[in-house]
Amino acid sequence: MKSSRWSAHIFQWRWSHSLGSLVICAAAAFICMLIGPDGFSSPADLLAPQSQSILELRLSRVLLGLTVGAALAATGAALQTILRNPLADPYIIGVSGGAALGGAIALCFSSLSVFLTTGSLLGALGSMFLMLSLSRRTDHPDGLLLLGIVFNAFAAALITFLKVLVTPQEVQQLILWLVGTIDYPEPNILFVSCTIVAGLIFALFFKRGEIHLLLMGDEEALRLGVNPQRLRSRVYFICCLLVGLLVPLVGMIGFVGLIIPHMVRMVLGPDFRNILPASVFLGMLFLMGCDALVRWSFVWSHTELPVGALTALVGAPAFAWILTKRYRGNP
Repeated sequence: MKSSRWSAHIFQWRWSHSLGSLVICAAAAFICMLIGPDGFSSPADLLAPQSQSILELRLSRVLLGLTVGAALAATGAALQTILRNPLADPYIIGVSGGAALGGAIALCFSSLSVFLTTGSLLGALGSMFLMLSLSRRTDHPDGLLLLGIVFNAFAAALITFLKVLVTPQEVQQLILWLVGTIDYPEPNILFVSCTIVAGLIFALFFKRGEIHLLLMGDEEALRLGVNPQRLRSRVYFICCLLVGLLVPLVGMIGFVGLIIPHMVRMVLGPDFRNILPASVFLGMLFLMGCDALVRWSFVWSHTELPVGALTALVGAPAFAWILTKRYRGNP
């Protein structure tokens, strides 16, 4: 613990770190593009003219993985900071569950992607508003977390009920979407998604100093010129937009926003000004690597495993470890 506090005092994230991280992510992205359902491809084969369509498909999928990983990690880092709770995560506190419920309702009654996105956004915003309203009526410090777990179970029950009302084909489509998969997006959808996600992450980045002040408590932040309630509302809104935009694209991919910021915090300390950019780049690498691993799994399983299941396999034990550590009285 001493090393973590010591590093927090001497380390400050600079643009050079961002540049170096971008180079690492670019190199990792190229390696991941070499991985396909038949195993590893050589760079010469992938860059050959006859492989241009394969190259474009793999590039779009890698870029989507980078975008989703960055957004989930940034959302988790922001929520953990403003709530002062290392267990906060859009998947756990009910935001992803609300987005999935809204998207599931839209998916069952319309095949248009615009309705799916609208339903997910409304579900994310509605669930966050509901959770915040209910948590203010409790005296428990982790009321939002507990309410989110309950709401996720409630949303899962409603989604199960929806499966009874639709056709078997729609049920199959719904299951594949909810389990969390990174597919091959259309170029225009990918461009719009990357642009919006980048803008929202930059909005968090430019507010990172004010968000960091919330760790000192609301009274101290107010004394330093920051309105805690207004700032939290803006961060909640940005996080809901990120989740609401991602769920229609990839479904429910959980625990990325939990484990990535926590790993960064263990190394760099609690300073949100360092945690946010480091979490973004580590989230990119993590989800991109997980997606490459599930693509490679086709070689021996003859089917592509859902990336959401893989992140849950990693994240669920991490969540249990953080939970036991927190309630054992450790910092």
